Amino acid sequence: MVQSDDERYQVAVSGRFSANNLATCNAAVINGLGIGSSPRWLLQRELEQGVVEEVLADFSTPGMPVFVVWPSSVKLPARTRAFIDFLALRWVGDTFGEG
Repeated sequence: MVQSDDERYQVAVSGRFSANNLATCNAAVINGLGIGSSPRWLLQRELEQGVVEEVLADFSTPGMPVFVVWPSSVKLPARTRAFIDFLALRWVGDTFGEG
């Protein structure tokens, strides 16, 4: 975890529940099974409705790069190019659209 002053902390996590799917983890949090880490935009509605609340607001997880790869010999369909442009504009210098 990274604190707002850029100090990094490593936290060992253990528990009875484990999943490798973010939707499943978010459902567990919504249903009161504990705390979780998720991009804000995935739980924005639940936050606004008071179903979940933010804890550890001064902390975040380290960013993760996103890459878009396609063969250079292929002309991209316009909708694919538009999607890539959307990603580039939305997430440049950001971490999964949280900013």
